[in-house]
Amino acid sequence: NKTEKIEVNMLGEFSITINGHQLTNLKGRTKRVWMLIEYLLANRHKDISVQKLSEILWEEDKCSDPLNALKNLVYRARQLLKSISKNEDAEYIQYNRNAYSWNNSYDCTIDTEQIVSYWKQGNDTSKSVKYRITAFKNVFSLYRGEFLPKSSFSNWVVSMESYYSNIYNECVLRCCA
Repeated sequence: NKTEKIEVNMLGEFSITINGHQLTNLKGRTKRVWMLIEYLLANRHKDISVQKLSEILWEEDKCSDPLNALKNLVYRARQLLKSISKNEDAEYIQYNRNAYSWNNSYDCTIDTEQIVSYWKQGNDTSKSVKYRITAFKNVFSLYRGEFLPKSSFSNWVVSMESYYSNIYNECVLRCCA
């Protein structure tokens, strides 16, 4: 799995690049597939129960058979990810004990995780001022806008957007100081 290289941008516009092949801005019927991928990546260190995932993906919408709808959605997401990576054997989305998760055995870089890391480095007062300013500047170069702006109608996205914009604002203030 070390041969797979995945890069994800969640700030500004969502995009996923697998082995140099990028996919951005899916429209129409694939909106929920997109959101499933976004949610699994944003929570990639957690197993998300089938029930929780159904609640996230269908919030207020009524779904007569959420279990089958979710299975279908996961199947479509897996096919989409395989088509980007050009790897038919890749399993990016895992299912285990009634829960779905992102397969973290693949090398995956996500801009939001990088920002949190640089933010922590910038806040490390044991480091030099120059080191800390460089860390804050790294945050500025990675922050390309709101967290998942095309999915901002979802409750889970709103709270995450607030979290990342607060980190950005704190970095600006600390760097200016």
